Amino acid sequence: MNVAILVIVVLIAVVLILGRMKSTAPAQPPKEPAKRPAPDYLGSLGLQEPWYGFGQRIVASFGPETHGCTPGVGAPKQTHGIVDNETGPYYVRMSATDMRTGAQMRVYLFDSIAGAEVTGQWVRLTDRVRALCFYALGKRPWGAIGSLVGCNKFVPIDEYAGLVTEPVAGEEAIKPLACNPGPSPSTPNPSKPTTTVRVEVQVRNADGAESIVYQYNLVVETSSCS
Repeated sequence: MNVAILVIVVLIAVVLILGRMKSTAPAQPPKEPAKRPAPDYLGSLGLQEPWYGFGQRIVASFGPETHGCTPGVGAPKQTHGIVDNETGPYYVRMSATDMRTGAQMRVYLFDSIAGAEVTGQWVRLTDRVRALCFYALGKRPWGAIGSLVGCNKFVPIDEYAGLVTEPVAGEEAIKPLACNPGPSPSTPNPSKPTTTVRVEVQVRNADGAESIVYQYNLVVETSSCS
């Protein structure tokens, strides 16, 4: 009889010990779902000129563009913009650096004009926000959005402030788009000294997965257009 009681007591003790061990075991955190890969970016027509003028506004678009047809298929072929892999909404971040001086240009939202500054920021793409821009070795010529005060004046970054040609009395100041954007038969090469501006673009999807850093090296004139 005593043996039976002892066995019951031992069994109760084992059950109590196992229950306590189970209750004190650390809870395992739930596994996070794997991130879906970020989409590819095929670049922008605005980043593919042979060279750019001093102060030229340079626009990088992210919406899909098609030029030509897919060989053997006949369907339109996407050549520029983000390749949608259904992991949106998408975010983009862009920088522009003068490789000679290390100076960075300011980056702006673009919707027909340079809008709010978004330098170093992730920008969510929407139906309205499809592009970013910057000025080659310069910055937006107006301070307050909507004022457009001085919008035709080129404002260089500090490193190039002494190289802007002042307008002749009665003539209009240098416009951001006044520079020669590329070669012609009579001018196959830039007429001014140049530097390299490196543009870096990165794309992020809804899961937070980031793409590789896409780099574009632009040849930019370092003095006022003639």
